[in-house]
Amino acid sequence: MPLTDKQTRVLNFIKQFEIANKKAPTQKEIKDFMGLKSFGSVQKYLQYLKEEGLIDKEFNARRGIKVSQFLTPNSAFLEIPILGNIAAGGPILAIQNHEEKLTIPKDLLGVNNRSSLPQDHYFALKVKGESMINAHIKSGDMAICEKRNTASNGEIVVALLDDEVTLKYFYKSSSQIELRPANDHFMPLFITERPLLILGVLKALWRQY
Repeated sequence: MPLTDKQTRVLNFIKQFEIANKKAPTQKEIKDFMGLKSFGSVQKYLQYLKEEGLIDKEFNARRGIKVSQFLTPNSAFLEIPILGNIAAGGPILAIQNHEEKLTIPKDLLGVNNRSSLPQDHYFALKVKGESMINAHIKSGDMAICEKRNTASNGEIVVALLDDEVTLKYFYKSSSQIELRPANDHFMPLFITERPLLILGVLKALWRQY
């Protein structure tokens, strides 16, 4: 059975944490990342992932989570260019020439290890600001995006507006485009006449712990 968005986020968090720290996250670290109120919710997610064969779990061990068949010698990785900063606040001048690269496992993006992708199919931008905090996107996160110029309503996009870029939820109606933050302290942007270009769609987050 396909994973829900939240189940996928839990699994990806475990993978990212293991790569960055060479150890598994604790249930508290998962709870804090997901914004959950109880450890019972964490355990339900872990139990489902275990039943699906995606993780092994020693429930009495503090760091007893192991992602099944992960980081084996046949694991495949992608090198993604880091293009600069992306505003999760007011739009900022952000896209820069890239020299740095971010190496991540393909399965973080749901990409088959045997898939051959163009080098520029994905790019990464460092998040600045707190306007997407309720979508669990924090300042300092790396937003990993698929290069696309179209998006569906409800997707989180990298949008270019008046030579500035921003990271927001995308909603389009017959009369306007709305770029919606995930923070009640920020106002949405409504675009009716100004040109708007979608540069990419958010596919994953990478967070250093």
